[in-house]
Amino acid sequence: MQAYQDFEVVFEALLNLQPVMFFAMHPTYCILVDGHVLVINKLSHIKLSLDDFQKLYQEEVFYPVQQQSEFEVDIEKDELYYTLRYK
Repeated sequence: MQAYQDFEVVFEALLNLQPVMFFAMHPTYCILVDGHVLVINKLSHIKLSLDDFQKLYQEEVFYPVQQQSEFEVDIEKDELYYTLRYK
């Protein structure tokens, strides 16, 4: 997974409604909804203005969120699982 190079790219991704994530204590996901950034992780979720989001998180290393269909199967992982299981 390739990290975003600077915060401006993260900002553009959010404005294009693409979710981004960073790793603090837990994976934390961010998405723009109704002009506010939702910051969601295992323990909490908060709603921030774009300015507050930038002030709080501009030093984090962000990554794009890889969206997969829940029905998509990774063939390589599937084959590896079954070859290891039946050895």
